[in-house]
Amino acid sequence: MKTKRLADHLAQMDANASPHHVADVVVSLWRSIEFALGPIIGRRGVAALYRRCVYIARKEFQWLPGAADDDPAGIDFSTLHNALEQQDNSAAIAAGSALIDTLHELLASLLGSSLTERLLRNVWANSSIGAPTPDPGHDR
Repeated sequence: MKTKRLADHLAQMDANASPHHVADVVVSLWRSIEFALGPIIGRRGVAALYRRCVYIARKEFQWLPGAADDDPAGIDFSTLHNALEQQDNSAAIAAGSALIDTLHELLASLLGSSLTERLLRNVWANSSIGAPTPDPGHDR
């Protein structure tokens, strides 16, 4: 089964979700990503991916905060949370989706689609969005 991207599910959040809730979900996803990828590529590797995702997404969402340099203690998601919750829910969902989609694309370009799907599958277990849906065009 091939899963839809996390960003696809984030984009399908309820239109009535508050920007605060959207920010909570996006930050929760990033923490799950950090937890899943940290043992494989290290905290600095995850931080580098996060910074790159923010850099790319800022081209469309200029209000996103710049990501800080490597911090051995981990990534500080509070500035991302604050920026997302200050937007309307559609802008927050779009920016959060762009960040997650960019991560997926970066990982797929580095590791391949199959390994990326397997690595991110663990993120679903910790996601508050819900389980991924099967892609009907692909076999199990």
